[in-house]
Amino acid sequence: MKKFTNLLRKEIRELVNKQLIISLLMMMAIFYFIGVMAKTEMKKAAATQKISIMDLDQSDLSRGLAGSLKAVNFEIEWSQGKDPEAAVQAAKQGDTYLLLVIPQGFGESIVRFEPKEISTYTFLRSFSIGGIRKSEILKAVITATNAYLSNDVLKKKVPDVPPDILKSPIKS
Repeated sequence: MKKFTNLLRKEIRELVNKQLIISLLMMMAIFYFIGVMAKTEMKKAAATQKISIMDLDQSDLSRGLAGSLKAVNFEIEWSQGKDPEAAVQAAKQGDTYLLLVIPQGFGESIVRFEPKEISTYTFLRSFSIGGIRKSEILKAVITATNAYLSNDVLKKKVPDVPPDILKSPIKS
């Protein structure tokens, strides 16, 4: 047994050297830095996202749409005026990453079950992972908008049943 422990000590002395210790410490420092960066990016992603809205319709449905966006963690900056190009320029000067232009007649077309196209403008402010992630805000806004509009229509057509049950009748 003494021969084994002597051989084990010798092998450990040969394996554990300055180069191994320095490389392990460097890897620990690198992974710590990656963890800190990932944590700050996660906080940014979970923070309230600021978007601009130009409402040319001024209907109850378009105001309700803005309210539903507030409910899913968006901060709304209202763009005044009637010119979408001026709103685009104002949004470029500001700190929002998305401009949503709700056209006139939007509420009426939704009530008639006719799809109405809304104009969206995304602004890439930096060419980085964080900057590219901001373009994903558009997908989140469209998803929230469609959810709000479909829930609103379902509530009006079938008032006794919650829209979530109609959309997902099967649970597991």
